[in-house]
Amino acid sequence: MLCLSCAGIAPTPPQSAMPANEPPPPQPASERPAPQEPPSSEPVAVPSPAQPEVASSFQFPIEGFAAGSTHGRRYLKPANHLGDDSTHEHLTRVVSIGNGIVRHVKRGGLQGYGSVVAVEHQLPDGELVVSIYGHLCSHEGHQISVDVGDVITKGTLLGYIGDDDENGHGPEHLHLGIRRGAYDGALCGYTGPRRCTPSRFYDPSGFIDARLTEP
Repeated sequence: MLCLSCAGIAPTPPQSAMPANEPPPPQPASERPAPQEPPSSEPVAVPSPAQPEVASSFQFPIEGFAAGSTHGRRYLKPANHLGDDSTHEHLTRVVSIGNGIVRHVKRGGLQGYGSVVAVEHQLPDGELVVSIYGHLCSHEGHQISVDVGDVITKGTLLGYIGDDDENGHGPEHLHLGIRRGAYDGALCGYTGPRRCTPSRFYDPSGFIDARLTEP
């Protein structure tokens, strides 16, 4: 039998056996994952979109607005004209006639209205009307200043009067129409299709004159 101590070799000490099913040592508290909170059952509040204030009074879109000052065109004069035309210099400011929400914006173009804005208003009795502002400017720096969905107040700047090219090669003017009911895409300037009849429009100047002050 070989004598290890005699050969100068130190014997290996016996290793203590570890049971196979012994659990690993516990992790320090600082290394443990944080407990997960259970999902909340409370509903998440979603902010409501801004709503326009009721339009309890109105103003004219331009100081000195004069229906019929453009070739005599005003509501139903000629008989197929569904708004009031008022002559003003190029770049004259045009403002909203009342509180409302912008429903339609078209920038540019020389046909029809050219650049145009439509604003929906709610009257104190719940009735909805839409004001239409046609022949606005599309020049750089003087373009329409609102976008669809904007909630605006009476007197908010909408844009500026376009030049003669933007007015169908006629005098520089604003066409103002006031349509009965909620916005439906019909921005008629003249009578024609079923949605473009006098019964669907107010006389703009008469409508505003009757509502210049709070009820």
